[in-house]
Amino acid sequence: TNKQIHTSVTCCGEAAQCPTMYNNGYGDHMIEGIGDRFVPWIFNARSQDAVACVDDTLCKRILRLFNESEGKKFLKEKLGFSDEYVNSLSQIGISSIANMIGCIKMAKHYDCDENDVLVSVATDSCEMYMSRLKEMDAKFGKYNPLQAALDFENFQGIKTDMMRELSYTDRKQIHHLKYFTWVEQQGKTVEDLDAQFYERKYWEEIANYQAELDERIVLFNKQAGVLKNKYH
Repeated sequence: TNKQIHTSVTCCGEAAQCPTMYNNGYGDHMIEGIGDRFVPWIFNARSQDAVACVDDTLCKRILRLFNESEGKKFLKEKLGFSDEYVNSLSQIGISSIANMIGCIKMAKHYDCDENDVLVSVATDSCEMYMSRLKEMDAKFGKYNPLQAALDFENFQGIKTDMMRELSYTDRKQIHHLKYFTWVEQQGKTVEDLDAQFYERKYWEEIANYQAELDERIVLFNKQAGVLKNKYH
């Protein structure tokens, strides 16, 4: 019998307008919920195999396509998606759309097919961005069928530009960027920084705090009134 070999690849995403990991770049972007111009302390650079940059403009355009009435109408009448499916698209916000676009770029880069599985996280919903939709209406005008068609065409045309597979040296270089933010500015120690990259137990021990962290998140959400009567 043939031996089945299962492999996995981990790809991190960031805004094309601020490609810190991709090429030490900097800039401002509109993909809310992710940092810019620094590498997060809790980011495991050694575990990454690739980095994909996502254009925040496309994220905002897809947000409108999924949530504006003319966008929903286009998806239902022109593409044949069900009411239930189209209405469910409001459950993903700008950051979730960015993750989805990153998955598409990754699938194209690695020539994925029906035998491959891509896993990501829906980190937010459109509920957080109603003001952004109003801002875009004011800036670009009322959403219309032509814009919906153009946005869907851009969605279909996602390419693998600004995507890079990472060597061991690349991973170390990304990790070293933490020094300037977290050691020099935030008081972390070099020993902790080195432990993140060289000690395998470091991230395993953090994973053991998952249940405790979940409890704290639930408590915070209850105290802040976040998602009240929805999930807790």
